[in-house]
Amino acid sequence: MNSLLLLASVLTPQPVELIDPMAAKVPRVLTPTELRKAYITVAAKSSKTARPKPKPEGIVPELAAVYYEISRVDRISFREKKRMRITLKARMEKVRDDLLRERFRAKTSLKKPLNGTEQQNADALIDLIQNTIAPDSWDVAGGLGTIRYFGLLRALVVRTTGEGHHQVGGLINALEQ
Repeated sequence: MNSLLLLASVLTPQPVELIDPMAAKVPRVLTPTELRKAYITVAAKSSKTARPKPKPEGIVPELAAVYYEISRVDRISFREKKRMRITLKARMEKVRDDLLRERFRAKTSLKKPLNGTEQQNADALIDLIQNTIAPDSWDVAGGLGTIRYFGLLRALVVRTTGEGHHQVGGLINALEQ
């Protein structure tokens, strides 16, 4: 939940009262009908089938605002409020997950085209790691450390000591730049 609040705070514009305290107005509490209408509207905008797909910076503030309003409205049953909260929380988590997935893909995408096939590049990277980082610790030299590349997942799996992982991470970060 903390990551949802962080996401909402990052994507939500600064409240007017933080920028200009004289401009602050206490918003009125929505009626149950207004809350239901706002909930239905934002739920429809953020559904899986919504087209066009909403942008996070547009939908998260709306989801967060309706989520906040749920606690302010009195004449709605606890069960209905709970259902609304669960739905809105799931939608915000979906946006967060999409952003994290997009961020991960952007980080792992190749910045420069490489010569040769993907497997050849992976083999070259494995050789580089095994020859530069604690060469005696890898299985090819009789050690316990292993490195395997899984092409379908585009994942390099490294089993070694904590220090070895730290050094491999540093090498990969240096190569990405």
